[in-house]
Amino acid sequence: MTVSEKKVDFDKHKQCLRCLKWLNIKTQFYISYNKWHSDGKLPYCKKCLKDNLDEDNYISIIETLRVVDKPYFPEVWSKAKADKKDTLGKYFTMINFNNHKYDTYADSIFDTENKQVFRDNAEEAREQKGFTPDDIEDVEFTKEEMEYLLDFWGKGYETYEYEFLQKEFEKFTSAYEADSPAMEILFQEASHMRLTIKRKRENNESVDKELKTLQDLLGSANIKPNQETGANASEQASFGVLLKKYENERPTPDPDPEWEDVDGIKKYFNVWFLGHLCKMMGIQNEYAHKYEEEINKYTVEPPEQDPNESDEA
Repeated sequence: MTVSEKKVDFDKHKQCLRCLKWLNIKTQFYISYNKWHSDGKLPYCKKCLKDNLDEDNYISIIETLRVVDKPYFPEVWSKAKADKKDTLGKYFTMINFNNHKYDTYADSIFDTENKQVFRDNAEEAREQKGFTPDDIEDVEFTKEEMEYLLDFWGKGYETYEYEFLQKEFEKFTSAYEADSPAMEILFQEASHMRLTIKRKRENNESVDKELKTLQDLLGSANIKPNQETGANASEQASFGVLLKKYENERPTPDPDPEWEDVDGIKKYFNVWFLGHLCKMMGIQNEYAHKYEEEINKYTVEPPEQDPNESDEA
């Protein structure tokens, strides 16, 4: 029962954050054990939650549970739905009495079947409310990761397709150097084409045109199999040539002084091997001098007697 704001008894009534009505806190709100709901009730009234829930739509179920920060357990939901009266209330009761009352949305279980249902309904969801990172429900990506994928690959793909595109791109960049924006764009477009080919093959469609485009992209990137000969092949076959390339084009930077020779092995080698060797060969250089300096620390000279002193006591 709705009451006017002037007659509100704040001990007995609570305002729903959606409809903004003041309602009886005991009867019109579901119980919550979430630490953010300090009054022990969900911030939305029962009517608003029920009116905005489609019990047969996986996306609607997930969004509702995410809003109230409750976990999603598919088996428990199926049992609650069999009640056919108050599915949401029954579901909350069941998880509260199964040692899950303190669980949050982060404790949800998303299995393969759930993800497939989401994919089947994703197109309908986009048409209804537009496509944003929040519409994507897949435990493989966080919201930040999804925003990056949308920015890098563009809109219009399913979650598993973004995963496919990213993996293809990483295959290219791990096997070849993307040392310029142009090369990165070529790898990106090649990944797009790989996805297009995959889609068409799944629908038993011809991919001749797409394969030709992919070959052209690989040719532009100079990574077609028949192009990986000559200098490229020798670099891959010869470790010495590859090492020389790294030293010339992107040498290893000098370490910080505190990490330069933490165990003293460089000094040990220079003094006791190179220094000793130079001393034996009669070569006077910095290694021989360091060896002599170090040897002097451990050398004992016999005492010299003053000739003016008498041997007699």
